[in-house]
Amino acid sequence: MLDHLSFSQWKAWAACPTAAHAQYVQRAYKPAATEAMAIGKLVELALVGKDFEDLEAGDQALLMTKKGPCVAAQRAVEWGRKAAAMPDVATALQGTEMQAELRPVLGGVPWVCRLDVWDRAGGCVWDVKTTASPLDETWVPRLETRGNFIAALGYGYQLAIYAEAVRQATGDWPGVGIIAIGKHTTRAGEAIPDVWLFDWTDADQLVGYRNALAASCTGPWTCDLGAVLPPIPELYKSPAAGLPRCEQCDWCVANRENRIRQYADPRRTRA
Repeated sequence: MLDHLSFSQWKAWAACPTAAHAQYVQRAYKPAATEAMAIGKLVELALVGKDFEDLEAGDQALLMTKKGPCVAAQRAVEWGRKAAAMPDVATALQGTEMQAELRPVLGGVPWVCRLDVWDRAGGCVWDVKTTASPLDETWVPRLETRGNFIAALGYGYQLAIYAEAVRQATGDWPGVGIIAIGKHTTRAGEAIPDVWLFDWTDADQLVGYRNALAASCTGPWTCDLGAVLPPIPELYKSPAAGLPRCEQCDWCVANRENRIRQYADPRRTRA
């Protein structure tokens, strides 16, 4: 049964409905944590004044040696603190509430939102992300243009539900944005944090993303694979049979039933 949704759950259903069903309905699958993911979480925690001890036990285990936290973990804490001390970031963090939890209702479904940084007085929410390079761009199929990691990973939808959560809690729409922490290697070979604050400027986009999230809970919707799915609450009540598979995630590769595909080289079509 569905008792609540979060952005990560919604994103999982959008990316691979079969794997999401295995994870959230059958409880037969849990994506494995990686050292890189744990490092990212640690950088984000250090940015908001926390330390290695604040990591979940499973993430700590990935970064622990016999002598204590590994070198990469120590560097992650250092980077987070350096980023927090940068003038623009320090201003954004001043007087804020960290890891606030809000529970809005959207599409008739309760959602759980954990806000990394919430400036109640200033009316602004920042989500903290780590990425290889904040400004690098790639082709984003859903937008039919190039975009950075925010566009590629659909984080606009996350900011939209966070904005809606604050609106329901306070009555006012907040400003929203992402504090992105990347890595830059200098000519001398030194790795230093590359930090940007992406202040979202298109309110109409956020409303559209919020409405899309709501619609996915109340009627048929289209996932990232191009397939039309039933409303998400119905997916929690239905068997996995017939759900589309991405064929690229851990679950699909490990549980593949049909390994035969029809194939011929694609033909280039002239416009």
